[in-house]
Amino acid sequence: MRIVQLEGLSREDLDFLIARNPMDSTDVVKVCEDIFEEVCSGGDRALLRLTREFDSADLDNLEVSDQEFAEALTAVGEEETAALSHAARNIRFFHSKQLYSEPPVQVESGVLCWRESRAIEKVGLYVPSGSAPLPSSLLMLGIPAVLAGCREIVVCAPPGGDGRMDPYILVAAQMIGINKLFKLGGAQAIAAMVYGTETVPAVDKIAGPGSRIVQVAKTLAVRSGMAIDLVAGPSEVLVIADSSSDPGFIAADLLSQCEHGSDSQAVLVTTSREQAELVIGSVEEQLASLPRRELARLALKESFAIVVSSVREGIDFSNRYGPEHLILHVEDPAKWVPEVQSAGSVFLGPWSPEVAGDYASGTNHTLPTSGGARAFSGVSVDTFLKRITFQELSLQGLKSLGGTLQKMAGIEGLQGHARAVSCRLESEKSTSSPDARDDWDFLKLVRPQIMALKPYRSARGDGLGQGILMDANENPYEVDWQDISLNRYPDPNQTQLRLEIAEYLRVTSDYVVAGTGSDEVLDWIFKIFCIPGCDSVAIGQPTYGMYKVLADTHGVESLDFCLDKEFDLPDEEFLKWVPASVKLLFLCSPNNPTGNLLTRSRISKICREWAGVVVLDEAYGEFSDEASWARCVPEFSNLVVVRTLSKAWGRAALRLGYVVASPALIELIMKVKAPYNLGSLQMQLGVEALRDVKAMNEQVSLLKQGRNFLSTQLESLPNVGTIFPSQANFILFNCNRARDVYLRLREKGILVRDRSDLPGLENTLRVSVGTANENQQFVSTLENVFKEFECHV
Repeated sequence: MRIVQLEGLSREDLDFLIARNPMDSTDVVKVCEDIFEEVCSGGDRALLRLTREFDSADLDNLEVSDQEFAEALTAVGEEETAALSHAARNIRFFHSKQLYSEPPVQVESGVLCWRESRAIEKVGLYVPSGSAPLPSSLLMLGIPAVLAGCREIVVCAPPGGDGRMDPYILVAAQMIGINKLFKLGGAQAIAAMVYGTETVPAVDKIAGPGSRIVQVAKTLAVRSGMAIDLVAGPSEVLVIADSSSDPGFIAADLLSQCEHGSDSQAVLVTTSREQAELVIGSVEEQLASLPRRELARLALKESFAIVVSSVREGIDFSNRYGPEHLILHVEDPAKWVPEVQSAGSVFLGPWSPEVAGDYASGTNHTLPTSGGARAFSGVSVDTFLKRITFQELSLQGLKSLGGTLQKMAGIEGLQGHARAVSCRLESEKSTSSPDARDDWDFLKLVRPQIMALKPYRSARGDGLGQGILMDANENPYEVDWQDISLNRYPDPNQTQLRLEIAEYLRVTSDYVVAGTGSDEVLDWIFKIFCIPGCDSVAIGQPTYGMYKVLADTHGVESLDFCLDKEFDLPDEEFLKWVPASVKLLFLCSPNNPTGNLLTRSRISKICREWAGVVVLDEAYGEFSDEASWARCVPEFSNLVVVRTLSKAWGRAALRLGYVVASPALIELIMKVKAPYNLGSLQMQLGVEALRDVKAMNEQVSLLKQGRNFLSTQLESLPNVGTIFPSQANFILFNCNRARDVYLRLREKGILVRDRSDLPGLENTLRVSVGTANENQQFVSTLENVFKEFECHV
């Protein structure tokens, strides 16, 4: 097992290192093609001859008899049977959770679409049994197929020289309720399930691992119109290790794969050459006592250890390699889970050996190999299901879609398609649907149950709070703090706070209501408009990540709509693109994390012409040179403006946000918000802040000066690329090795935000404006970090 240093490897060397197990050998393909031709023409007679040739078994019949099943039960010991049963129980439980139904989606009014699952009727399972029996493979294949409801399940496994199938495989089959087993191996088994013979039924899909010749046969089956699960070749494992890992554990994991066969591969990715040498030493030590050591030794010749500079670099290599099995044998492995993009099955931490997934943890061990994990998943219940779409349109739905359908048909020159619509509409003496905007009302988008919802009538909800208060089950003994009665519930109507917000924005108080941070405000919007599983929202990306989190939380599909290259809003493109299922559009201006303002005329155009709700987040509004959109809400009833006291007002700890919207929408919010969502202290501190606009403006002025200082200083640093213009209290900039810079700054006590994960923002960092001293320290530290990196190049 050789050691390779990743640093310095050429692209060609890296590609060669990652490449493995080519499946296109001309000789193997020719052998399989000949077998397919013989089985297709010769049926059972061909299968019996091929079994004599390849498995040295002279059979009288191909199907396993009842007597063979009975004899297998007595041949397998109680402890082994219990182990198989335990594994089957866990596999069944895990895979049973993959059975689910999808709710119908109301794409738009009168257009209902949904999917339903149907089992593939006849499936064939191939269970290898070459150098060792693999009853676990039958459990992994058979249990999902049974759960899916496949009507006919055919199993093929090679016989031994005595003409019998391995008894462990037969016991596993009886355990999960499969009784149609055939003593067939290799390409002839695959061919039999493709064409069918006098004894072996043809199937609709074949699944299962196997030797190289079996996998080549499966690819030939695809040419014959057969569906397969995946091409699952020789087994492989990749272990990522750091200094916290145990060399003995890692060595055992590597050898557990190598003993599968000479063409298996084990890869160690480690942050330390010393660790690699310790593991290789342990491999040699453990190899001596391994019964299948000669097979493992051959596999080790094609295996390697690669030394990387960090766990992150190791995961990047793993994603490119696409291992069948990935073991994260590192400190705090859970934090790296989001970074794993390509792997068949992943095992976290020192107590999760890959063998758990092989046998009994419950996950499936039939997985993509040879890099297939970059595009394929392992076997699951879905492998044995097909999903059928259904749709039902009402007359109203057809009217709504009619114009679009006929126009699309015209574009493609298919007049028959257009006529299928027009004849229906004409039969009802209808025309294309009128301009939806003429009679559009945002209340049509509100969920019906919200419109019918009766708000909770809280004590003091009617505004009364004087006299002897005996209506709210409070403690009557006063506990005051700065003239605030802490023993009494707060004003559920937020009367004074809403008045102060309204005065600041120059609107009336029936246009505003406050929440615990702007996140609660956004949560209300989802509750009011979006039906889980049916509706969707559009998000102008790149932007604030909480919009998608809230969509996922509410079971609402989020559709990304990319801002243009200047991170501005392409209004025309949006209006052409926006699907009918979208009810809400989320925009942020100034945008986070880019800092730019969206063009007002473009937002106005969408508000005027789109029959949906525009949610405009102005968290950073006070730092910009433009007036708030709050004054435009009376003009655009479908505009919702969200603001906060966390940024310019310096009240982040208060968690106080608010919404400016049509009074009709504010009334709906009062239905869904908790009656006492804000505490008295919270509201009083908010009122006091809003009464001192001058102090806020002075701080905003200082922060703008700091923003200019940072921008000027960043321009002078040679490693800094684009500095994005900002109207917020932060600056986004591009620099070389942004992730490494971020981590090095963090080590030095300077916390900034790495935004490289967002679309169009590769190698970018976002820095918030601090005090004058903090800004200076940041610039100096950043400059030193750049110099450190230059020294190590």
